[in-house]
Amino acid sequence: VGLAAGLSINSTTGEISGSPVQEGSYQVTLIIENELGKDTQTLEMSIFNPSVFAKQMEFNCTNYSGTSTLYDFPMLIEMNGSITGFNLRQFASNSGNDLRFFDPSGKEYAYEIETFDLAGNELIAWVQVPEFNNQTIFTAYWGNPAIAEFPPDYSINGHAWNKDYFGVWHMRPTPGSTILSDSTSYRNHLTDQNGLSRKSGLAGNARQLFGEPDNYLSA
Repeated sequence: VGLAAGLSINSTTGEISGSPVQEGSYQVTLIIENELGKDTQTLEMSIFNPSVFAKQMEFNCTNYSGTSTLYDFPMLIEMNGSITGFNLRQFASNSGNDLRFFDPSGKEYAYEIETFDLAGNELIAWVQVPEFNNQTIFTAYWGNPAIAEFPPDYSINGHAWNKDYFGVWHMRPTPGSTILSDSTSYRNHLTDQNGLSRKSGLAGNARQLFGEPDNYLSA
């Protein structure tokens, strides 16, 4: 149950075959039954065709010097004009909706875009890497008009951050308001009182505050 269109399963051998008509991630329910009983298992299936993207860039984590694997690690990715051949005009969307990240097996990584600056040719994104170590390799893809109209759900609903993050703020107010949005699914937004935007933070934007009673953040 739940196979991608174009695929079928042989009920005798269990072999899945065919030509899928649409890429994506699928939760497939397998029901196995014989004279000894019945069992149900869920299979995660990813279908990915890199040829539908005009551009790609590989990332490796060989410089990671830690000795342990980090799970659901939010990795900061920055792409800009210092990278030969990179240009945000290569995206099919003016806000980066067609950006995708996949590992070598075709598993899609959730992400959130923090900055998509066409004028400055700069993209900053947080990518949730399921298992991060010095062997980790994944690839960014973009330039696909078919997925340019809307962003992927996980990039705007907080799923790029796991449940252990109770608040993630990128320190720039929502335009026309004093609200600093929480990127996690908990939606613990902050109210900014007279803070000043700065682009010199350790990771992305920052706020400059001079202390109460005039400058502070409140939850």
